[in-house]
Amino acid sequence: MKILITILTTILAVVTPFNPFYASCGLKIDHTPIIVYNLEDAEEAFKKLGFVIKPGYKHKNGILNSHVKFTNGTEIELISVNNPRDDIARSYTKFLKNGEGGTYLALSTDSLSNTRLLLEKAEIDFEILSKGFFTYIIFPRTPGLQHIFIIHYKNTFQTPKEYFEHAVKTKGITDVSITGNENTMKFFKAFGCFAINEYKADKGIAYELTDGRVTLVPADKSPIFRVKGVNLNPEKNTAEPIKIYGFELILN
Repeated sequence: MKILITILTTILAVVTPFNPFYASCGLKIDHTPIIVYNLEDAEEAFKKLGFVIKPGYKHKNGILNSHVKFTNGTEIELISVNNPRDDIARSYTKFLKNGEGGTYLALSTDSLSNTRLLLEKAEIDFEILSKGFFTYIIFPRTPGLQHIFIIHYKNTFQTPKEYFEHAVKTKGITDVSITGNENTMKFFKAFGCFAINEYKADKGIAYELTDGRVTLVPADKSPIFRVKGVNLNPEKNTAEPIKIYGFELILN
């Protein structure tokens, strides 16, 4: 019997080698964009809350952006659009028709090949786009995933220290709240993200990622799924959020 167990163990070790990517969720919180009508006004509002703004630039597709960078690698991106010239810019104008606020949850992965394998195994429809220094995985045809994308960085970027010197005491985003449905739950389960609590119609469900969590809350009256807000202070998960430009912030 011991010999049989030894043989089976050896076979399994060969057939299914250990892959650390599968041992955890494999996804990290990267950033979340907020679409606004007037970028300068939004920048001033965030400065009044104690944030330092890193200037962006006007993109060829009509997007103008700026950034609130954090030391844990996450960020809030402020975006406005003028004369959209591609599908990405037009997607932001679509969000804006339903009001200012959070648009996408951007998650990062260190392994593009493993990410693609898990999505295919779960039979989740996706597209891969390669633009400049980034590769994106998007889900344009799946309700409940259209407000999520995965980003893989081809290069690393250094942010000057002065852009981390916020008056707000935080290392960055630790929790993102998004609306979703059964497709959203299927997505996180496909990556092995641990569900902290069971889904309830009035409370939602939270999934543990490599460096934080995503809280899936019931969809509201909005005709599109979107990001509701972020937590910048993990010690105060129950703190009353500050509402700004249709977005909720939990601060210290």
